[in-house]
Amino acid sequence: MRLASVTADEVDVYGGLRARVVSLTGEDFGEIERIELRACPVGTSGGCDQATIMFSQSDLFRRRQQSVDLSPQLLNFKDLFLGNDNVRIELVFRPGSTTSRTIEARLEWAGVAFGNVE
Repeated sequence: MRLASVTADEVDVYGGLRARVVSLTGEDFGEIERIELRACPVGTSGGCDQATIMFSQSDLFRRRQQSVDLSPQLLNFKDLFLGNDNVRIELVFRPGSTTSRTIEARLEWAGVAFGNVE
């Protein structure tokens, strides 16, 4: 925002643009049913909840993907991201079955801000 000379008052909507989770070891996410990226204020007791999902992807079980693109949710996170110095980000994996596998992965995500939205 500094580079574009934009202030927080000029932003009407801030949300997710794109996100993906990539396996670093070649393991696939075939045992995972759903992945969610959540955001909430630091210090939220119990962590982020269902109402704070920025990105998600369902119906992954047995798809054997090594990279999963997450879909942005239609929520405005302006007050969270432009109103706090620190934000809690959680990446939640819901398994399709009981598993003990460990997958090293990288999260990539980007947000977008819009102004003059009417």
